[in-house]
Amino acid sequence: MNNTTTTHKGDIVAVQMNSKEVWIHYQSPTGDSSDFGVLVMPCLTNEQAHDIAKRLGEKLGLDPQFYPSDI
Repeated sequence: MNNTTTTHKGDIVAVQMNSKEVWIHYQSPTGDSSDFGVLVMPCLTNEQAHDIAKRLGEKLGLDPQFYPSDI
């Protein structure tokens, strides 16, 4: 069985929490498969960014990355 995941233009492919920001990485809707963009969501605290990244990851089926990792 083949367990590969197909991504499409515009798909969200990663969620990162970096201090007080959540970074949402997406495939470019207009470029080729190597192009991507990042939306940056500013948050009030590290904890808020962590919670948002965690919830987004759960909803999208992605494993969020947390920086710093000690949150």
